[in-house]
Amino acid sequence: GGWATVTVGSWPLLCGAVYYLLLLLLFGSSDWDDFTACERRLLIGLCCCMLVGIGLYDKFRPQPLTVHFIDVGQGDAALVVTPQRQTLLIDTGGLRGDYDTGSRIVLPYLRYLGICSLDMLLLSHGHHDHAGGAAAVAKNIPIRRLILPQEQPSADIQALLKNTKAQLIYAESGTNYSLGNTAIQIISAPVGSADSDANESSLIVRVVSADGSIVFTGDATETEELLAAGQIQPGQVLKVSHHGSNASSSMPFLAAVSPQLAVISVGAANSYGHPGSETLQRLAACGAQVRRTDQDGALKITFDGSQVKCYSYRYQKEFF
Repeated sequence: GGWATVTVGSWPLLCGAVYYLLLLLLFGSSDWDDFTACERRLLIGLCCCMLVGIGLYDKFRPQPLTVHFIDVGQGDAALVVTPQRQTLLIDTGGLRGDYDTGSRIVLPYLRYLGICSLDMLLLSHGHHDHAGGAAAVAKNIPIRRLILPQEQPSADIQALLKNTKAQLIYAESGTNYSLGNTAIQIISAPVGSADSDANESSLIVRVVSADGSIVFTGDATETEELLAAGQIQPGQVLKVSHHGSNASSSMPFLAAVSPQLAVISVGAANSYGHPGSETLQRLAACGAQVRRTDQDGALKITFDGSQVKCYSYRYQKEFF
């Protein structure tokens, strides 16, 4: 049935201890303790209240705009959690061979956070390193809205569409969507032709709330960036296009976004030479702090007032 498995996310050690004590009180023999039946029932009630109280506190406590850049190797996957705890997954990674990033990386990450459904899934374009894990995600958790680029659907997107009942939206430049008080602005959504590279139809998206703003670029080309530079507003965080390729991240676009923090989602020792030295120089010239998933692992970024705080799973696991 639907309740055979319940996703609760990671628990503090105290919750784990209370949970196992509750199991002992419920199903253990009364011979092992000196409690009366009344005292036993009281302890069971206290354990239940503690677990429910901690769960409710975690569900309703104030939450800043948060973005997780998931380490999927040479690919992209990012999870945005809004202050109202609505969820937006942008790209799902994808590696060569039988290794499914959706079932082996993205889904476990979502479950660790206690996420059992997605309010929105957005794919920047259909290349395997961005859409390869989408079908597995859709097969295992419900998705309310699905935003796709205007291009011929790749095999990965076709597999996704077979596994979801989400409301299907094809992105158009200049349109906005909302998740509570958070806006998803489609800055650029080129229409791909049958013979064009999917990178040329990659979406450029700006996510903004009262807390802060993030710009996602997929694998947008320099040409697309230059066209978008006149329409885009600044973003405190930039997901660097095409894993830091020298063919993207043009200076006019970087100047328009003016990021405080630039994140490069890239595989360690990849064969493409990403990120390129020219891109790193341009990012340094625009004053952005650079963080990379190949060096830092997954990155968690929170917008706490006017501050942008970045934590690395490799070095600061206690913040995840």
